[in-house]
Amino acid sequence: MPISAKWDDDDRTILRLIFWNEWDLDEYLEQFESVISTIKTVAYTVAILVDLRADSFVPKGNTLRVFRYIMDKLPENVGLIVYVNDNYVQEHMFNTQISFYKTLRRRHNRRIHMVETLPEAYKLIQEHQITPY
Repeated sequence: MPISAKWDDDDRTILRLIFWNEWDLDEYLEQFESVISTIKTVAYTVAILVDLRADSFVPKGNTLRVFRYIMDKLPENVGLIVYVNDNYVQEHMFNTQISFYKTLRRRHNRRIHMVETLPEAYKLIQEHQITPY
């Protein structure tokens, strides 16, 4: 599958999704169900790191609907969500999805950011992270 998910640290506080090659929305939704199950195995706040650096691929289909579905279905223990990407097309799509989601879900306060590098992502997560112990 062109999307993988794994714990990115030994404390299991960062779940990293890595996208590469071409992927479709069905594959994304399938992997997302696994992500939800993984996050529910811990009782503390988890940051999600979405790593899109390997490819600038944009899937066909209604990405706005899928983004909204995913944001609505995330477990309560999801904290910061950080996308890593240095591609203008992906950034534009991300900004459109965020604007659309915030318009529909004004009361949901998801902390979602996009940065260009992995070190920036880790720094942002570290600044917002609560230690599980």
